[in-house]
Amino acid sequence: MSEKYNSILEEKELSRLKQGTYADILFIMLPFMAILLQTLWAGNAKDILLGPELSIAASILTGLSVSKFFQGLVSDRSLGVYKERVVLIIATTLFLILIPALIMTMKLSTAEDPPEIVAFVQPALLIVAISLYISAISIIRAREEDDVEESKEVEETEKGIFPVEMLKPQDETGEKTS
Repeated sequence: MSEKYNSILEEKELSRLKQGTYADILFIMLPFMAILLQTLWAGNAKDILLGPELSIAASILTGLSVSKFFQGLVSDRSLGVYKERVVLIIATTLFLILIPALIMTMKLSTAEDPPEIVAFVQPALLIVAISLYISAISIIRAREEDDVEESKEVEETEKGIFPVEMLKPQDETGEKTS
C-alpha cells in the first residue's frame, strides 16, 4: 500500500514540476508572443522567423539553464564528483546554443536581408534551449528530492534506540535549552 501511495505522490510531484517549468517558459515567451501577434497583424509573417526575437528568447532560456546547472553544482556537494561533466555541459551549452543565439541576435538586428537558413536555425535554437531548460530544472529538482529523502533517513536513524535529544541540556523546568 505504501509503495502505491509513494508512486502516486511521485507522479503528483512530477506533474507539479512539469507545470511549474512550463509556466516559467510561458512567462518568458509572453513578450515574444506579443511581438509575434503584432508582426502577424502587420502582415509580415516572414519577419517572425527572420527577426532577432527567437534568438533573444533562446538566449534567455539558455542563460537560465546555465544558471540552474551552476545552482545545482554549487548547492549540492554530492555533484562534486561529477563537476567535470557539469562543467562540460555548461561549456557545450555556451558554445553550441548561447553564443550562436547572441551572434544571431546581433546580426539580425542590423541585417537588411538575412539569409533564408536563419528561418530554420532560430526555431531549432529555441527548441533546444527550451529542452535544455526543462532538463536543468528536472536535474535540480531531482537532487533536491534526494536531499530531502536523505535528511528524513538521517532523522529516522538519529532517533534510533537512544534518542539524541536526551543529550541536550535541560533547564530546571524540564525544557531543552540550546
